[in-house]
Formats: sequence, C-alpha cells, structure tokens
Amino acid sequence: MNNATPKNKYLRSLIVIAVAILLYATYITFEYASQPPLDSYAFRQSQTALTSYWFFDNGFNLRYETPVAGYPWSIPFEFPFYQFLVALISKLFNFPLDPTGRIISYCFLLLTLIPVRGIVKLLQLPRSVFFIFSILFLSSPWYIYWGRSFLIETTALFFSIASIYYFLKFYLCESRTSGVIVLYLICSCLATLQKITTDLPILLSFSIIFLFLEIRSRQSIKSIFTWQVIRRGIIFFAPPVLLGVAWTRYTDFVKSFNTLGQQLTSSALSHWNWGPLSLRFSPDLYQTVVWHRIFDSNLAGILGAAILLISLVSSIKNKFKALILITLGLGILPILLFSQLYLVHEYYLTANLIFFIFATALAIGNLIKSKIGEKAVILILAFFVISNYVIFSENYLKIAEQKFTKSNSRDYLIGKILQRDIPEGGQFVAFGLDWSSTLAYIAERKSFTVPTWTRNFNEIVDSPQNFVEPNKLKAIVACSTKNPSLQHLLSWSQQKNQKWMVGETHECLIAEPETPISIAKVDNINCLGNIDYAEVRTRDGEEIITFLGWATEKKDKNFISGKIILVLHKIGGGDPIYLDTISVPRSEVNSYYAIPDKQDVGFSLLTPNNLPKGQYSVTVGHYASGVLRSCQFGKELTIN
Repeated sequence: MNNATPKNKYLRSLIVIAVAILLYATYITFEYASQPPLDSYAFRQSQTALTSYWFFDNGFNLRYETPVAGYPWSIPFEFPFYQFLVALISKLFNFPLDPTGRIISYCFLLLTLIPVRGIVKLLQLPRSVFFIFSILFLSSPWYIYWGRSFLIETTALFFSIASIYYFLKFYLCESRTSGVIVLYLICSCLATLQKITTDLPILLSFSIIFLFLEIRSRQSIKSIFTWQVIRRGIIFFAPPVLLGVAWTRYTDFVKSFNTLGQQLTSSALSHWNWGPLSLRFSPDLYQTVVWHRIFDSNLAGILGAAILLISLVSSIKNKFKALILITLGLGILPILLFSQLYLVHEYYLTANLIFFIFATALAIGNLIKSKIGEKAVILILAFFVISNYVIFSENYLKIAEQKFTKSNSRDYLIGKILQRDIPEGGQFVAFGLDWSSTLAYIAERKSFTVPTWTRNFNEIVDSPQNFVEPNKLKAIVACSTKNPSLQHLLSWSQQKNQKWMVGETHECLIAEPETPISIAKVDNINCLGNIDYAEVRTRDGEEIITFLGWATEKKDKNFISGKIILVLHKIGGGDPIYLDTISVPRSEVNSYYAIPDKQDVGFSLLTPNNLPKGQYSVTVGHYASGVLRSCQFGKELTIN
C-alpha cells in the first residue's frame, strides 16, 4: 500500500528529474573535460588557461603573468582566484590542466545551488521552487556548455549568489550576527575581484534594496540619515567597491609597463566596456541577447516568456509577483549596464541568465501549480527539458565533442610546431591572430601575439626581437597577413648576419633559427616520401624558391622521423649546399601510412632566389649529430 501523500509524490518526482538532469550535466562535463580550450571563444578560454599554466610554473603572484602581450609579461585583469585554484589543484594532484580547469568551473556551477537553496528558505518559498529551478538551471544549454568551460564565469557567479544569500539572511533573519556580515563581505569582495561586471549590477541592486528595507523598518525617509544606517551602508558596500577600485588601479599600473597593456587599461577600454548609450535602445540587443540567447535558447521561447507575463497579471500572491519582477530586474540590469559586452561576448550571459531561470521557476511553481495543478508542472518542465536538450544537442554538444588535432585546427597545429621547435625559455612573436592566447597556451611558451591595432605595430614588425626578452626570440609566426609579408620576413631573417629560415603551412609563415649543419658522415637509406616542389615561384612580385615535401624511414612497424635538410648538388660540379627546413605536419600522409599524429614528416622552406644560375639536383635526408641519412629520391631545380 502506498502511503505517500500527493505533495510527497510531487516533490519526489521533481527530485528524481533534477537528479537525472544533474547526472547528465556531470556526464557531459567529465566526458569532454580533456578538450583543450580551443572551442567557443578560444581567445578568452586560452587566456584564462595561460594564466593558470604560468601559475603552475611560477607560483602565485599578484603581478601574475599572462605572457601573450610581450615583455614584461604581466597584463592582469581580474583577481586570479579561479586561475590559481586550478593551477594549485593541478600541481598538488598531478592532474592535467585542461580537465582540471573545466571540472573546477563545473564544481562552482554546482556550488551555486547551495546559496540558491538558502535563498528559497529565507524567502519562505515552497520547496518545489528550488527543484524546479534546479531542473531548469542544470538543463539549460548555456550552463551545460559554459559551466564546463575554462573560464572564471561560474566562480564569479557562485560568489555573487552567495553574497545575495548572506545579504538577505542579515535582513530576513531575527539574529543579525557579525558572522553573517563577514561572510557577505568575503563573498561580495571575491565576486567583485573575480569579475566586476558580474557583481557590480548586484551591488547596485543591493543599494536600492538596502535603502528600501531601512526606510520600511524605520517608516521614515529622514531616519536613514542616522549614523547607524550610514555606518551599515558603509560596511555593506564600501569594502567591495573600494577593493574593486584599488584592484583596478593596481592592474592599470602594472599594464602601463607593457606595450600592449597600455591599450588594455580600464580607461582605455572604458568606451568598449560600457558601449554607446544608443546601444541600450538597439533592437539588435534585445533580439539577440534577451530573446534569442535567453528565452529562445534556454527557456523554451514563447512558452517561457508567456509564463512570466501571465504570472505578472494573474491572481497569484503579490509577494511572488514582486519577487519575479525583482529577479527579472537583476537579470536585465547587467545587459543595460554592459550592453556591448553582452552583445559581443556570449559567455557573459553566465552571470545573469540564472535570474531569468529563477523568475521562471517562481512562475511555474506558483502560477502553473495553483491554476492548473502539479501534473501540469511536471508536463511543462518536461517540455522545457526536451526543448533545452534539443537545442544543446543541435548546437553545443557538437562543439563539446570536437577533438582538436593537427588535421582540423590550425592553432593547435602551429602551437605544437612551436612547442616542438622552441626550447624551454624560448619565446615567439606572432601576427595575424589578433591577441589570442591559443598559440602561447598550446606551445607552452611566452609570446607577443600582436594585434593589428597595436599603436607601434610597424615597429614590432620591423624589430620583433625588441619586444621579448633579450636573446630569447626563437620563432616568428605570421598567419594570413600581408604585414609582415613573406618578403619582409625573409629580409628580416637575413639581416645582421642572422641565419633564420622561413617555412609555410596552413597559410602561416614560420621563421626559426637555422640548425648549424656540419656533415661528417652520409648513410644512404630507403625512405618513404617525396619532394613535391623544388622550384622558383613569383610571390608578390619577387622570385622565391619553394621547397615542399615529406620524408620518413620505416623500420619494422615503426616510422622514424627527424630533422629534414635539403642537399643541393649543382650539375657540373661544386660543393653541395645544405639547407635547413622547418618540419611541418602532413596529416594526409600520416593518415594513409598510419603514422602517429605526433610525428611531423613534412618539410617546408621558402628562400630568396639568390643561388647561382644552373641546374641542381635536390635530395633530402634526416640529419642528426653530423650524420646525414640521405633518402633515395630527388628532384631537379632550375635556376635561370
């Protein structure tokens, strides 16, 4: 005999659904946790990961390094609570950095449920509201995907929601202890330091609620000007605001020593961060951010909007209407304050989508339950969950499933070349990638990744060695850009008796120092491979000798790859000419011969046409420690 009351059955059903959804979100997080931060908004994810990587290497420092903007390497933005925590856990437990960053981000997402549960209790809302919220929150495509990203967003979200809980606890509980104030200040300060754009709208909202509550408790506007109220206001709001201002001033000071950092200070980015006033009245803002990203992608579109609108004009208690309005206000305020950031950067929605979800949970838990019944709540929630999962599977799941390899990701490919060729301590300069941290993170090397909007861009193009540490420049990368051009890069590589070579792969030019070649012994071997090109080509009006091909040895079931050099014998006599090359991936070759992906069997070399006229026989070989293992195939080169 079943003695469970209908209310218990209703709650039990909600709990079962919430747990099932929690398990699925956790599965997604762990299943794809090892994905490098090259998925959506890779420039921001890799920047966060890069900071964590150098914390792992250097330890904690307020003047922390994010070595993507040249020397000196520090361009701090947010206080690096999340980044250091990731580095610390990764180092203590010897965990890989990528899954550590993603899983910690997800843990903060789950931790956010704790203060939400506390808020539901403080507001004396039905228990069902929390479980309805959990179902909508954890099935949200946005939070399933961005909640496992390598970003600070969920950390800032947790501390912000926790600060709301302790603020409400102080005012709604009879015992107003100093411990509650301390916990509020800790959470509020950490939220502000972690991401000020997440917490500032909440602080502004708190200030209004603070005045309202103080006026209501004293039943007089004049009474709020007493020392007790002023002191309480200072205690609640001065520490996070002053700490946020102090941190911003400090980071601006540190950035001022960096060439690119000078253009990334709070004052330099002020117009960008706030955006023009006209943007607040732009239909695109509301259509893209509010309708498409919030309602259409996470709240079942018209159904979610209709439930909220009907609840505000229905006969449900005014308490619930007021809470829905306040919560919606908390959700819309960040969009009005930082319109441009929300329009351009999708992940910013992590900070305020939660309020729209909470308002919807309030509406469903009260409007649907009271007007239609508990079974209707379950059916409505099922529709929301199905809608969310369809959107997630059609969009975000495909991104989460993506595996980044040399065959499908240019940044991963170039990053691995730099990691292979640049010795530890070496640095590189990159062009044509804005100031993305992807190469620096994958290569695990410090860089100046130069955006075209850098004030002294041409100076950096002409003298890249001056923008890293002395004698540390070991590579230059130029992707899909005409500045620096190939001719510019070749000219630089040959000035002042430099011995640098230039290669090309995936529309990226790569310049590296040549390996000194001194042949003491030559062994003839049978290779797999081919010289695809050994010819003079005209590029941008100048003659360039282009060498391209691949070579590898096969012994038993293993493939042997090594440093590939070119040997040019002039037909008719003369000493051989040895040319170093840059090893590049040849994914189609690796796939056809089942060669491990980590082995780069290709070679590339672009060099000015300054050889003496005549016919040349070109061969290739693997070179190491004075020994040349010469392959059997070759190609003729004609220099006119």
